[in-house]
Amino acid sequence: MHGAVDPAQLANFTKIYSARVRDIMTTLKNAHIPVIWVGHPMVRDEEFSADMAILNTIFQDQAARNGAQFVPLWTAFSDNGHFSAYGEGVDGSKVRLRADDGVHLTPSGYQKAAKILEPLIACYQPDAAQKSKPAAPSAPAPSSATQ
Repeated sequence: MHGAVDPAQLANFTKIYSARVRDIMTTLKNAHIPVIWVGHPMVRDEEFSADMAILNTIFQDQAARNGAQFVPLWTAFSDNGHFSAYGEGVDGSKVRLRADDGVHLTPSGYQKAAKILEPLIACYQPDAAQKSKPAAPSAPAPSSATQ
């Protein structure tokens, strides 16, 4: 309240919210669905950003405890620890990544998030195991009988 976090309420919230996140992860795990849990990026409003950081801590903790993969987006969408609406796009140029509300991403921002997640998701594609296997060694060239 008023920019301060009550430790007792935070502990209670963390306990309840952690259980909900755990339940989601457990349900997916029991259904043999791999979980990639994406963290919140930093937002413009400092108090809301602090709330997002609390949620990210819960997500990261529960992912570690429940065999899920946590992917933080915090630093990918901040500038040296500070909110910035602009940043490096997928082509390496500086582009607007954040919408006017300071929370949501622009299409370029969503492309950047997708670029971060794409290789992680690809690991779970049905042919990923086949692609990750090394190619069979080719047969050695026949040696010459005459030397």
